[in-house]
Amino acid sequence: MKKLSFIIVFCIFYNSLNAKSVSCEFEEVYQNGETQQGFFLLKNNQLRYEYYNNSLYTLLYLNEKMFIANNSEKNNIQLIQDHDVLIPELIEIYSKFPNIKSKYKLKNYDIKIEKNKNFIKRLVIKSNDLNLSIYLINCNFNSIEKKYLNFNPILPYVFN
Repeated sequence: MKKLSFIIVFCIFYNSLNAKSVSCEFEEVYQNGETQQGFFLLKNNQLRYEYYNNSLYTLLYLNEKMFIANNSEKNNIQLIQDHDVLIPELIEIYSKFPNIKSKYKLKNYDIKIEKNKNFIKRLVIKSNDLNLSIYLINCNFNSIEKKYLNFNPILPYVFN
């Protein structure tokens, strides 16, 4: 019986680590001390990265295309033609969790990743133009409804 319990607990834990869905709150900390908070949703290589600040924006990475909407006008969605390679690369790294390295070199970016036992706890992104730490907080591996990774309209999501 103890063996069976261990196997069940291991499978649940392993499946949560390899889940195709994750939602986390984040805090971005810039070199000058400025911070921004928000949340992201990631499911099947689709991403929603939303700042809580109403004067900032929401990024959507859907079907290998990047969209942006100002948080104060979420019905005005714009396609970003020449988006940075960083977002799809970070999604690719996540898809390999927990088998990820602690350092990556992606084009002009140096990426450092700190993990805890459950997930990534911090990303450090450095380039000539950027020096940023992103702390991932309150990550959850429950299923995310597709309607929250879409637009027309961008539906409000309440992070639990």
